[in-house]
Amino acid sequence: MIAYNFTLDTFFDRREMRSLIINDTRLQPDHFKFEQQQANALIERFRAGVPEFCRTYDTFIAIFADLRDALASYRLSAKHSEPIRRSAVILALFDGFHIFDQPFIPPTDNDTVPESDLMNLRAFRTDDGNDYSGDDLLEGIFDTLKVALDYCAFLKSQADQGDGAAPDLRLLFRVFNQFRIYKNDWLECLCLGNEVDTAPEALADNAIEIAQRISLAREGSLRMQHISFGGAKGFAVAQHRFLDGQLRVGRKNRRDFAKFRASMHDHIAYPFLRNIVRCLKADHPASRALDIYLLLTFISLGNLSRFGLKNESNSYLFDATSFDAFVAAFLDIDEKMASDLLDRFLFIPGQKHDIWFTPLVRLETSYALLSPMCAHANFERYVEELVSGNDDIDIGRDFETYITDLTTHAIRKASLPFAVRGPMKLKPTTSTFEEVDLLILADKTIYLAEVKYDAFSAEPLAILQHVEKMAGACKQAARKAEFLIANWSTLCSSLNWPADVERVVPFALTEKTFLNGFSFRGVPIVALRDFEDFFSGAILFNLSLGKGGIISGGSFQKTFESDRSAASDLETYLKEPLRRREFAKRLRIRAIDRRPTQEVRTSYRRYEFEIVNVVPSADQDSSSREQSASVSTGR
Repeated sequence: MIAYNFTLDTFFDRREMRSLIINDTRLQPDHFKFEQQQANALIERFRAGVPEFCRTYDTFIAIFADLRDALASYRLSAKHSEPIRRSAVILALFDGFHIFDQPFIPPTDNDTVPESDLMNLRAFRTDDGNDYSGDDLLEGIFDTLKVALDYCAFLKSQADQGDGAAPDLRLLFRVFNQFRIYKNDWLECLCLGNEVDTAPEALADNAIEIAQRISLAREGSLRMQHISFGGAKGFAVAQHRFLDGQLRVGRKNRRDFAKFRASMHDHIAYPFLRNIVRCLKADHPASRALDIYLLLTFISLGNLSRFGLKNESNSYLFDATSFDAFVAAFLDIDEKMASDLLDRFLFIPGQKHDIWFTPLVRLETSYALLSPMCAHANFERYVEELVSGNDDIDIGRDFETYITDLTTHAIRKASLPFAVRGPMKLKPTTSTFEEVDLLILADKTIYLAEVKYDAFSAEPLAILQHVEKMAGACKQAARKAEFLIANWSTLCSSLNWPADVERVVPFALTEKTFLNGFSFRGVPIVALRDFEDFFSGAILFNLSLGKGGIISGGSFQKTFESDRSAASDLETYLKEPLRRREFAKRLRIRAIDRRPTQEVRTSYRRYEFEIVNVVPSADQDSSSREQSASVSTGR
């Protein structure tokens, strides 16, 4: 079997060239222009030493040149911008709704989940012979729409280039969609180091790609648990029709929306984020914005469930003035506030964040409300971005306090002889100090955690920035551990802890599952959920989710052997949390071939990871061999 790399050290060894290119070049989706002059000069510096990446660079330069030529052949100008923009929105809406009418492919012959509540998780067979989830297909549709809308905004700023006929929209969207696909590949190569035409062994050494794939699989597992434990009940109350001209505020609509809202809040998978949302006052700006976001989703789900593919245009196109008044009345706020809040959800050409954070598109005097599952599936990401960007929410300090309280409670519940302190400032002298987030005294070992809360998206650049942040956390933890050792004879009395501590073990702790079980310079990174689960003593793996959400099967694995060994077992667990080990067993590498097309003449091969549902018995240890099913889980 291929050996996988779970350390970040080698990734950062190759960062210089990519950093220069990321900082000095721009790939602009609004007009398909790649600024090459500086990049070419930089590339020449690395041509001999890094041939793999230089080949990747040349491949994508050729591809973007082909796509520019294909787009130029349409002779599009300012006069085409508005018709294309309107048609693009309508086409994306139709394709988005069409996803929910596709035939369902059960995950296995026996364990089917046919409920309509799972429509965004269903697998669909497409023309290329591959299976994709509804979320994957919707993401592609609306990412392509974003490219189209950005390009239409660019056309508006251009002078007419002649009387070129309006293009076939499907063919034009083919170019937009290819640009989106190739641009995503290029950014992944640039930011995450997954180059084209390299051997599988190179991918197996890429810790970031491994972490991303395991993290995505774990997110899918959490969502399945979310549904099986009642998270789908919110759909059941989103059954109303909301039509332009018939937007009414009724007691049943309001009551059902309150149930839907409560369900969505209750089943945010990340406990800390859920706690933040619960503590927001009703009139807090973030709370108001969340209500608007959920109301838009509620309306879309209601129209989708009632109309299916028979959606009339007024089920997703609303007169702007009437809609402002409806939202104000429904949420008991004034119309100006409603209008200002709705403006936050309008798509703006060239925006950096994802289009499903802005599910409204303005068409003349109307709002177009995009397909609901994009907004619903990304609700947690929107919540996280919203609360992280609020100046009056000190999310970093709140997270540190939350971690300390949670750890104290977990240790007390497990009846382990550990002591906990933090967050606090350690000051052995008047001129020296360190701020530590969490200290755990376990026998004669102190575990020192550097706690980081980070909201980041699935974009390659955001992933790269998060990786760099967590690597920085590892360095901070190591530095603070050295400080603690050097000054322990002075600090022990202020903490009222024994002086005969033998070791300090640093680690980085974050809420996200991404990078869980990886390390940088010998300092492990662990996710909060896995850290908390250590103190539970055992984790249940490999459940089966059957009809009606019935759960069966599964087997427990211990996190520590006994109370006496827990102090040393914690160090072993931090280096290799059980879930990372179990999901790593499911990793497989597959080839993705990008073949030549009518518009793009260049072909290449890339490798990517996938997570298989069933692990061959030879890959399993005895504790997990009994039930290998579609969900690997714990909390």
